[in-house]
Amino acid sequence: ANGYLPSESLSSLFLGSWLAVQPFATVADSQVPSSGGSAAGISPNEPMTIEQFLQRKISLSFAQEPIERAEALVGEEANEGLQASPDKVAASRLWRFALDGSAFERSGITRNQQLRDFDVRDQSIRKALTEIAKRGNPVTTVQDTRDSQQQLIWVVQNDDQKPGQPMILFTTRTAAKEAGWKLPEEFSDTQEF
Repeated sequence: ANGYLPSESLSSLFLGSWLAVQPFATVADSQVPSSGGSAAGISPNEPMTIEQFLQRKISLSFAQEPIERAEALVGEEANEGLQASPDKVAASRLWRFALDGSAFERSGITRNQQLRDFDVRDQSIRKALTEIAKRGNPVTTVQDTRDSQQQLIWVVQNDDQKPGQPMILFTTRTAAKEAGWKLPEEFSDTQEF
């Protein structure tokens, strides 16, 4: 039997054939090995917690980017491997990263401030976020991120676009204090807020 396929279908045919011969192609979903981008120990039927998400390892490097873009790049890398899906459980695994522009403006921090030579290799998301906060802080002499002069911080807040879903928000220590938000351990050794 002969058949005809358009030349554009060759890549799809090749990819489908290649996937079919992979070792995980015929095992149950629970036996599929987790890839580097997925969160180990997370059931595909249970949404991960924000703490589990923040512990995921990422690698990110760039020569120069503004704070706003650096935050977006961490968000993209952090969500890599988490599938968007109409299924509520899968969709709940995509996390939003945002920047509190009004808090930045009130504190005199510009979202276009350049971060240079950023290189985070196989580190947790929370360490990458904290590194952005340290490098973008207006007071460059701060040694301890728990110091009150560490104005640029990140917090976990409820996502106003996805009720019940946490999000990562870059803001200022002053704005967080005014709002009564709990600070991550990186920015507070006491639960002062």
